[in-house]
Amino acid sequence: MPQAVRALAATCLITTWLVLALGAVATGAGPHAGDPDSGRNGFDETAISQLHTAAVCVLFGATVALVVVARTTQTTPPVRRLSTAVLVTELAQGAIGFTQYFTGLPWGLVLVHMTPAAVLTALVTVLFDHSSARDQARDVAADLNRPPRQKCE
Repeated sequence: MPQAVRALAATCLITTWLVLALGAVATGAGPHAGDPDSGRNGFDETAISQLHTAAVCVLFGATVALVVVARTTQTTPPVRRLSTAVLVTELAQGAIGFTQYFTGLPWGLVLVHMTPAAVLTALVTVLFDHSSARDQARDVAADLNRPPRQKCE
């Protein structure tokens, strides 16, 4: 596995966790931080949302770089597929996030925003696992055991 793929996968993993943490802080600053009578965390909603968005931009950039490197170097098919799945999930998550931010944070969209976050967390963790050198042999073996594709006549 190319070192760049491993480094970018690690960057995506670490940045995803940063994005999740900042997302939780942004939620705690906003109107949907639990019971209406409970206190908020005291952070400025706009500032923490912008910080969360900045981390998302770093994650998105690292993921785009990972997809490009994975498709132009000697990587395994699972890494190529997973990197693309992470990118698609981030795009969907971003669309939901911007929509909720610019429509006044409707609670339904806040809930919907959490589902792709969980999917993204799982995908980026599996991607990191598959990008490690110890798993390269497993991925190659799995591809060798896959039946050949049938040609359409």
